[in-house]
Amino acid sequence: MKLQLMPIVYVNNVEKSAWFYEKLGFKPKTQSRYWAELEQGATMLALDLDQSRETRTPDSVEICFVAHEKFENLKTQLETADIETRGIVDEAFGRSMTLQDTDGLVIQINEHDLELHS
Repeated sequence: MKLQLMPIVYVNNVEKSAWFYEKLGFKPKTQSRYWAELEQGATMLALDLDQSRETRTPDSVEICFVAHEKFENLKTQLETADIETRGIVDEAFGRSMTLQDTDGLVIQINEHDLELHS
């Protein structure tokens, strides 16, 4: 499996937060009012407009990985390793799936390259 770590930081204002992280040397990759991806070398960081205040604190961070292989193959590999996954979900940026680690932490895996499943 080839996965790249991408923490997701839930923020009050994507534009303002992107400005802050750009001052730390991150370069914008994609940005909208609701979502931004920034990178610095091989390091990725995502900013997500926190629209679910009831379930998260203002400093919430989620573990996310970006997959660099077909999701169907990755899902099969995980299930073969006895790791239960939730279904593949189509989202605005591509597809995602979630799973839980042994302590119940929800981990998201994103597939950004739409050519992978065309």
